[in-house]
Amino acid sequence: MCTSFVYKGNDVIVGFNFDSDPKTEIKVKSNDQVVYGVFNFHGRWTAPFGVNKDGGFACELMCPASAKGETLSSLNTQRIDLLNEDYLYSKVSFEQVQQILAARPLVNAPGISLHAMLVNRFGQALILEPGRGNKIREERYTILANFSFFEPMATKDAPYSGYNRYLTASSLLQQAGDNFNAQDGLAVLKQCLNSDFPTRVSMVYSAHENKVYWALEGNFDKIYTHQF
Repeated sequence: MCTSFVYKGNDVIVGFNFDSDPKTEIKVKSNDQVVYGVFNFHGRWTAPFGVNKDGGFACELMCPASAKGETLSSLNTQRIDLLNEDYLYSKVSFEQVQQILAARPLVNAPGISLHAMLVNRFGQALILEPGRGNKIREERYTILANFSFFEPMATKDAPYSGYNRYLTASSLLQQAGDNFNAQDGLAVLKQCLNSDFPTRVSMVYSAHENKVYWALEGNFDKIYTHQF
């Protein structure tokens, strides 16, 4: 149901597998400002992942719900999907996201429970989970799948949690060295391909190159690129 990671060596490499129903229409679009994936969710085209020219990588993944993160009809809350898109489209900075989270409770979008990872070009990863919390990670690597980052033991056995994909990525990244690059990132994503909900897009960003690489439908023999 999706796997994401950030790895900091001589380069900052961010990777994301977007897994979805094969019947869902998904497109990858690019311009001089941003590369992003879009799909139709309940009649609205939404952008759950991508990277902008400043190296801001945003991705959201399904996650078991927390009662405290339920959607609330209030001007004093912040929807996670809208914040994810605002960061992706450079409407808010990494620092401004933190200010927003300090000022307003984070809630889910209607009809779906999500968590997200926002990464800057320096490799700082901000994990967001409605009802559970937010945390900046500056470790050598961070991985996010479909179980809660904050309550892993309580959620790792949930349907489609991706715990096996998490373990695969963790094993590979533990062995990675300083020269870990975009091609290595694609190799990690290839090992984390999903079958229940197939991987539709695999995207990697290199901060050093300021370049995006992606594969479609699990076909790593054809890699698309975009140079900012």
